[in-house]
Amino acid sequence: MSCAWDVKCITCDVEMKMAVNDGVEFMRLLIKNAEVIAALDKIRGIPPWSIELESACGSVNTAFIAEHCGHELVPFNEYGQRADECSQYVRCNTCGSQMRCVLPPDHVPSTPHSFKKVGV
Repeated sequence: MSCAWDVKCITCDVEMKMAVNDGVEFMRLLIKNAEVIAALDKIRGIPPWSIELESACGSVNTAFIAEHCGHELVPFNEYGQRADECSQYVRCNTCGSQMRCVLPPDHVPSTPHSFKKVGV
């Protein structure tokens, strides 16, 4: 099953809106290279050079990366799962609400999940 991935600025609670199918690694690369991409944005559209950052997935929103460079940027998918979180759903025994684990995806199975309410 395919899944669309994007970059989200947690600091500002905004999305880049690129939606790349199965693109979690691509989004990680964009975040890892945010400073370089932000530098490219400074010369974007200046004649006669007019540099644009294109990928097989479409144009990269360099303005978004430049604006949010230095903020907490994370890959997230169309279901709201962050790539840096376990995100396993577990039902609360007390209230019955569904919660999502916020620990790293590779946390030790014997470690109890740590939760936040879905949609928060």
